[in-house]
Amino acid sequence: MTRREGKTTFTVFIIDDDKLVLDNTLTRIGWQENGFEVVGSNTNPNKAVDKIILLQPDVVISDLVMPGLDGVGVFQKLKTAGVRSRFVMLTGLNDPAAKKKFYSLGGFEYLMKPFNRESAEPALERLYLELTRKEGKEPINTLVSTGQQVFDDLAVYIASHLNEDHTLSSLSSRWDIPEERMCALFAEHYQSSLKIFVKKACAGRKSGKRNLRAGRLFKLLLVCRDVSGVFRRHTLRVQKSGCQLVQALSPKQ
Repeated sequence: MTRREGKTTFTVFIIDDDKLVLDNTLTRIGWQENGFEVVGSNTNPNKAVDKIILLQPDVVISDLVMPGLDGVGVFQKLKTAGVRSRFVMLTGLNDPAAKKKFYSLGGFEYLMKPFNRESAEPALERLYLELTRKEGKEPINTLVSTGQQVFDDLAVYIASHLNEDHTLSSLSSRWDIPEERMCALFAEHYQSSLKIFVKKACAGRKSGKRNLRAGRLFKLLLVCRDVSGVFRRHTLRVQKSGCQLVQALSPKQ
């Protein structure tokens, strides 16, 4: 593994003998916003093996069917050389024998082509969580104060606009935060990439709704009528037994 303490992205090396497919994989997938950096690629699997042994990337993504050396052969050579990368296989063929062999060698993910933005993001999320050794299932219910006001405002904006398609490029332009800096802040303060932050925030919102229906502890700001008929704003704590008044705020005149 090449991940050093303080590093905020994981490294990827990509192999595909079809240059057009390789170029599309390099340019059409949001590597950085998913927490990854492509450090190398090659259309020649034998040359790729030598380069990977030198670079020791966190992840190797390879085509299965290639002339001279197929993807499983690449994986076997790298294992023999002591490379500890997570290995992802891409293929357009349904080959049960190759798939079985791949997983028997300890492969991480076996995916059918096309490997585009839509199909890549779930796989990259699983890789990111595996590499950070986080379960990744805990929702984000609270936004932290980082001392970086613009970034904190950005986090609030994302959490309140979860239905939008957020990308590093669009957010960087809107909030004037360099993409690499944004990645570093998400990794440091939320232990996640941008995409995983959005997913966890969505999970937090759904969790909040479920917890409210289940009657667990939640604070709500409600307008209630007191015995004199004057409306007052109260912070209520919702429990299984009902609503308990916690704090009364200023009355509404």
